[in-house]
Formats: sequence, structure tokens, C-alpha cells
Amino acid sequence: MRKIALMVCSLLSLTALLYAQKKLCFEEEELTFVLDKDVFTVQGVYQFSSPEEGVFNIQYPFPSDSIYSKPFDVAVRYFNTGKVIDFKPDRNFQNIHFKSLVNKDTPVFIQYSQSLKAQKAKYILLTTKYWNVPLKRSSFKLVTDTSTVIRSFSYEPEKQIVVGNQKIYFWTKEQFWPQKDFEIEFDRK
Repeated sequence: MRKIALMVCSLLSLTALLYAQKKLCFEEEELTFVLDKDVFTVQGVYQFSSPEEGVFNIQYPFPSDSIYSKPFDVAVRYFNTGKVIDFKPDRNFQNIHFKSLVNKDTPVFIQYSQSLKAQKAKYILLTTKYWNVPLKRSSFKLVTDTSTVIRSFSYEPEKQIVVGNQKIYFWTKEQFWPQKDFEIEFDRK
């Protein structure tokens, strides 16, 4: 009888833990991509929410194809306070894992850079499918110098401007459920 009670208690605890994890929502992202020579830098503000405050485990992926270096200059912090969030990379540095205190409205800033071994750059968008809901809003911009020619975009930009020696491309998506990652191929003049 004691074993059965212990198993029921364990099962209820596991169910409660899984239920609590389902309350974390990933709602919005605002991204800036910078292509500078052979380095691709991503700076993003990711909007997480939960109806009840709690600490949640979050996994963040990096492109790991052979044409990309391991990420460097990785930073994770709360956007509103600037407080650093400790993270741990997996063995091959394809993901980082961190715990974040999330309440109704918690923006998290994440930044990283990767050296490019080919004239391609990539940002992973397809992980949105694991959340089982589209992003309410996703906006991103790509900043390059004017000597960079973009040969192809996986998503065509909605707008582009030139400011000084920089070219900036813009995208804004509502109820965004990506069907492909953000990828560009480019040439230098």
C-alpha cells in the first residue's frame, strides 16, 4: 500500500511539474541581425509570459552547420533590469540552457555572434513550432554595409533603407508561424 501511495504521489508531482511548464508562453521577438565582414551577430529581445510567476527552464538553439563557428560573445540578461542570467551550453555548443523568472511580462535579451565560413548566414526560427502557437509579433532587421549584396533571402524584406554606409532591411510579422529559418546568401563588392 505504501508503494502505491508513493507512486501516486510521484505521478502527481510529475504531472504538476509538466502542467507548470505548459504555462510558459513565448509571445514576441524583436531581432537585430548585423552582418559585418564574416561575422553574423544576433541581438534579440524575447517576450515570455506566464499567468503565474515561476522559474522556467529555457533552451536557446544556434545554427550548428559546419559553415558556422561556435557562438561567441554570448550574453543573456533580463531586458528591463540588465541583470545577467547565467546559462550553460550543451556539449557541442548547439544550445544554451538557462532558467528565467517569468511573470506576466518578462522580456529577455539574448545576444551572440558566429563567424561565417561561407557567404551564408542563418537564424533559427523553426523552434517556434515547439511552442504550439504562433508568435503574436515578430519583427527583425538586418544591418549590412552598402558593399554587401544579398543574393537571396528566405523571407523577402518588406522595406529597406540606406543610412550613411549601412543598408537596413526590415520585416514585421503578426501571428507568425515560421515555415523556414531566416537565411541569407550574400556577396561582397
